[in-house]
Amino acid sequence: MQTAALSDGTRLRDEGVDAHFTAPLWSDDAPVSDLLAGWETFQKSPDPHGIWTFWIKWYRGMFAGSPMDWSLQLQVALIADAIWEDGPEAVAAAIRDIQTDKTGPAPLEEKLLRKHVEYLLRNPTLTEATALNGADAIERAIADYLREAPANCLPEDLKHLEALPQHFKAIARVIGNQVGNTEKENRLVDEISKLHARVAELEKELAVAKSKERKGVVSQNAAASLGKTIGSLPFWGVLATGTCYFFGVTPSDLSLENLRDYLAELSRANSEATTPSIPTLPSSTDV
Repeated sequence: MQTAALSDGTRLRDEGVDAHFTAPLWSDDAPVSDLLAGWETFQKSPDPHGIWTFWIKWYRGMFAGSPMDWSLQLQVALIADAIWEDGPEAVAAAIRDIQTDKTGPAPLEEKLLRKHVEYLLRNPTLTEATALNGADAIERAIADYLREAPANCLPEDLKHLEALPQHFKAIARVIGNQVGNTEKENRLVDEISKLHARVAELEKELAVAKSKERKGVVSQNAAASLGKTIGSLPFWGVLATGTCYFFGVTPSDLSLENLRDYLAELSRANSEATTPSIPTLPSSTDV
């Protein structure tokens, strides 16, 4: 078997590519250390106008093996060359515009919605239970947050989340009403459209909120409570399943990405803001 010698004496097989993937990129750890140091400095650098917010999240996602939404990354990559040449401020403004346009669920097409409503009316027990369960889950999560935070209300950016239970309950009431099928269908289409609009408003506002500075928005206890209640996996399961059930889409089509990202960023920023810095001790020669 033939081998080839690298500049540092390492021998690689001519056949196959396995060795290329196992060989180190550098002969020592100095370049890696420099990159990590640069990354730490980049994250801590003052950024009052949020110019680097997107890129910090981009790098953090790559390092964690959880890259940002690919459709968003594609839209950013396709920003016109002229904007890139104008500098980071222009690029940041273009990215904020793209994020603002990511308003959550796609618009409901009335013909498809009416067809889906026919299915919902053929399954009244499941439909009513799903609506009531959605309302109860949201109200319970909010109540748990307010109790554990403690706080008098949700953060202002989440005001539309607080309004979702009333829409779920309205859907449940339509299912239970003793009216004709045609009237019930029309009412159900109307209430589902209102729920959809509320979710879209929530996602749109949070797309903008994510680009703002999050430090100090809530207390450390409030941030921790958000993570255990509104940011918990059981809550997300109920919320995503409930909304998608009424919109007639699969959960993957309605990720509530902006809400998830907002809560994660709020928790992270608050944690950084409340972590005490370690004072620098004087050297022995200064004592």
